[in-house]
Amino acid sequence: MKYVFFIALVGAVLYLAYVFLTGQKYRKSLFGQSKIDGKTADVPLRGNVFANWYVEENALQFSLRSTKNERNLLCAFILKWILEGRMTVIPDGRRRVSLRLSLDTEFTDRTEMSLYEMLIAAAGKDAVLGSKEFRQWARHEFEILGEYPRRAEVRGRRYLLSRGWLGENGKATPEGMAELRKVIEFRNQLGSLTTLPREALWKDYLVLGALFGRLGKMDKALKTQLPGELLLAVQAAQLMADEGFTAAENERLEDEQKRNQ
Repeated sequence: MKYVFFIALVGAVLYLAYVFLTGQKYRKSLFGQSKIDGKTADVPLRGNVFANWYVEENALQFSLRSTKNERNLLCAFILKWILEGRMTVIPDGRRRVSLRLSLDTEFTDRTEMSLYEMLIAAAGKDAVLGSKEFRQWARHEFEILGEYPRRAEVRGRRYLLSRGWLGENGKATPEGMAELRKVIEFRNQLGSLTTLPREALWKDYLVLGALFGRLGKMDKALKTQLPGELLLAVQAAQLMADEGFTAAENERLEDEQKRNQ
């Protein structure tokens, strides 16, 4: 029995090595092919953050859930809201940042609104959310914040279903496979981006760049082309998201340790 388990384990490791070395790592049920090397400058899935998040979370044949990816989701929404004027950045020059949240803002999507309301709750009566303040809130409400990425994934799935790009069985439709491949091709494009597109597309490029964790690879283009206020918005979103999810993850780990004692 031990030999059978050992052989199975070795076979699984070799298969995983083959998959990633050859680049054939993507789910055929979503994309129609397991290797996607193409690139596109076209914004995928109409720029919908939830739909792109669903694809990002389910793209690979084998993957482990990543807290880093969860930070990317929060970073993308904070950056989106800053660019939409729902939040205003208040820098203090000491690697800290505050965000002034608008209380007079409307959302058409309840799932997006619920995340915004979490930040309002963290900000308190003055509606100004400091990075330290968000860190403290996240430690107390780590379960609520930690559950949000799954809710976002469910919302993304519903969006794809409503467009006819995904079936109830979790497999993409023939039309959907072509649309979902554009997500990976766009991410590939961001990974080698040297110049930003026309200004009309900056918002989509920045928000999806944050969602896919590609802002670091876009750094040169951002620093040379973005005006100062937009560059500050990017930095503020990254810092705030990192503060919140780092605190929430640390608290979750401490809670698990206490439960196991």
